[in-house]
Amino acid sequence: MEQTELYQLMGVLLSKRVELRRRTVAITDDTGTKLSADSDEQAIELENAEVLDELGREAIEQLGLINLALARIDAGTYGMCTECDREISRERLRVVPWAMRCMRCEGSNGR
Repeated sequence: MEQTELYQLMGVLLSKRVELRRRTVAITDDTGTKLSADSDEQAIELENAEVLDELGREAIEQLGLINLALARIDAGTYGMCTECDREISRERLRVVPWAMRCMRCEGSNGR
């Protein structure tokens, strides 16, 4: 992989990390608000809190994958499949820059 392409992907990863960190802070702020006194309103707020919790879990999981990708860049192993050690296609990395597996290995894991 060319250095310029690697830097572009690293920029995408860093931008996404900032976005996800902001999102997790906003979710934490939203879930920390008090429930209203109205029981109907509380039911809606609790449902919303469940959705926010799930979004927060997803964001944290994706943050972990992005941090792993950035660590692989530092280690010089970025773009190599963690299963078979083959190169992950550039097309895949452009779409999912935090990908750890090539499409063949990703497909064989049922994901």
